[in-house]
Amino acid sequence: MRNYKLNGCLKSIVLFFVLFFFQNLAFAQANYSVLITEIFADPTPSHGLPEKEYIELYNNSNNSINLRSYTLFYNTSEVSFPSAEIEPGNYLIVCRENNVSFLEPYGNVLGLSKFSLLNGGTRLRLESADGELVHEVVYSDDWYAPGRDQGYSLEMIDLSNPCRDGDNWTSSASEQGGTPGAVNASAQSLIDLEGPSFVSYNDLGENTYEFIFSEKLSENSETLDIDSEELEIQEVSFSEANNTINIKLKNPLPESGLFDITFNTIADCSGNLSAPIQVSIGNLPRPVVGSLFLSEILFNPKPGGEDFIELYNYSDEGINLKGIGLTRGDEEIVVLSSTNLIIEAKGFLCFTTDKDALVEFYPKAIVNNIIEVSKLPSFNNGEGIAVLVSADGLELDRFAFNEDMHHPSLDIVDGVSLERKSFESEFADWVSVSSSENYASPGYKKWNNIENTGFQIIVLTEVFSPNDDGIDDEALFSFKIDETGNLDASIYDANGRHITSLSQGQYVTNGLEITWDGYSASNEAMPAGYYIVLGELRTATTIYRQKQKIALGLH
Repeated sequence: MRNYKLNGCLKSIVLFFVLFFFQNLAFAQANYSVLITEIFADPTPSHGLPEKEYIELYNNSNNSINLRSYTLFYNTSEVSFPSAEIEPGNYLIVCRENNVSFLEPYGNVLGLSKFSLLNGGTRLRLESADGELVHEVVYSDDWYAPGRDQGYSLEMIDLSNPCRDGDNWTSSASEQGGTPGAVNASAQSLIDLEGPSFVSYNDLGENTYEFIFSEKLSENSETLDIDSEELEIQEVSFSEANNTINIKLKNPLPESGLFDITFNTIADCSGNLSAPIQVSIGNLPRPVVGSLFLSEILFNPKPGGEDFIELYNYSDEGINLKGIGLTRGDEEIVVLSSTNLIIEAKGFLCFTTDKDALVEFYPKAIVNNIIEVSKLPSFNNGEGIAVLVSADGLELDRFAFNEDMHHPSLDIVDGVSLERKSFESEFADWVSVSSSENYASPGYKKWNNIENTGFQIIVLTEVFSPNDDGIDDEALFSFKIDETGNLDASIYDANGRHITSLSQGQYVTNGLEITWDGYSASNEAMPAGYYIVLGELRTATTIYRQKQKIALGLH
């Protein structure tokens, strides 16, 4: 781990102003003179290659390199290389010394006294004779292409971007399962023009915080500029994970509130710079009942798309979502974030397993409010239950959905999400998202799409008593409509329970008056108290919604 230690009285770290400080440091950034370009960790069953594990090295320099005393770190072991020369642009197959004869037909082979690979993945680290990092790969079985894992090697796709992780590796396209000692069958150019994005942060204790980014970072001091107006930063360091930065503060964080740290410049290992990234950290509360809600769900995506679930912070302060979970109502809880993740007051966050696909299908999506996760509960396309639970297992919200809840005018509901109408405690109704939003609004709500202008409910009888005395025996509602559309209107009690429907998809072209006699849909006389009339008008372009309160007297 390389440390950047500055005077504790400084509130701003501008690292390139103190470049001289780093010139005497041994940078942990790899020099990439020799690359690990192929990994054959799971050789069984054979598709043509010998069932022997190997890695492939490539001389990425312009000079001949002798690997004498180079060290390969693998799993929890290490092994030193004997003398072996690699010419510029040439490959070398590396395996256990008793497997050399099996791989010699494919090219130059170097046998090591000990060597093994883990099928599920591990860290491979190559260091030069003087201990300098040459190349490091932390591979995973998630890197394989579907159906091409057992008996196939992992190949680096673009050798000009050796610092990239999983997105620059895939299963070999070779029918024999790999290409030891030769150009990778999966080779192609990958264009990377985007800088790293912020993922999350963790509290490591002792006033130290770990900031996690989306890809490996450049450890060049000239591309890192961090400051904070409110916090005194004592020390900055890159961690061994390559995609994280640790920041130690001089003083503990205050007990409440959010405080900003700004990464004015930060670059990935390919040198791509990001726009300034502002991260808020603090000792924030965890969600409680009534503070965090399910706000939108897509359970029947278009072909090629993925489900998503959206959360809304109804409270007036930020909430820490660390440990927040989602379940289908069974015992398995899928944790959406195992690290600190802040949802701002009155803010939305959307979770999906494929962020790029979601943005492609719904271009109005707020990208910064979309969190890509490795897993969501597997929701059925027809119906299901989504339950939001806190880190300690407390149920925060629940939604039983089915495709019949979509608007009846929709013939096809693939790719149409359901969104919550209101976050007030008296309502928990859900409706299809409008076509003007491409039928989903991940990471945001266009509240002016759910308008109150152009549609009004006027209560002409604010208090009524259906006692047959001839005076205000019925409630009378006037629906003022500026556009033609389909009208839904219903009565709810003060607890949000549906009592009866006044209009179901009725096509209206102008104003309309409707009465309610104080009885439920099952012809039960309702007790005295306050009730709500909720109306929704759907036109060709807009959803209008209104609600009004009415008082029911004694029968």
